[in-house]
Amino acid sequence: MADATEKKPDNARNKAYAAATTRLRDLNREQFNLLLEEEYGKLGLTPRRRRTAEEIAAEAAAKEQIKAEKAEMKRLEKIAKLQAEMEALMSRDEVAMEVFKEPASV
Repeated sequence: MADATEKKPDNARNKAYAAATTRLRDLNREQFNLLLEEEYGKLGLTPRRRRTAEEIAAEAAAKEQIKAEKAEMKRLEKIAKLQAEMEALMSRDEVAMEVFKEPASV
């Protein structure tokens, strides 16, 4: 009868193998991506590429910029609306003050 430990995979060896594979892939990223794309093509699959940290950061910065621009536009619209209200109030006050002016001599 076989020992129960022989049937179980060696987790330490598996972890070491996975770590080495990851390091090798990272050191040769462009070549790996080309090989992977070729293998996907053989199977009729569409390759998917993970975004880099730089790409993710650039996309986040672009979204922040758009958000800031929208907020600025909203702020400017609010200012324009308040200015229009102020002008309307000022012109209304000027009309009301006309009543108190002395009549023009004829």
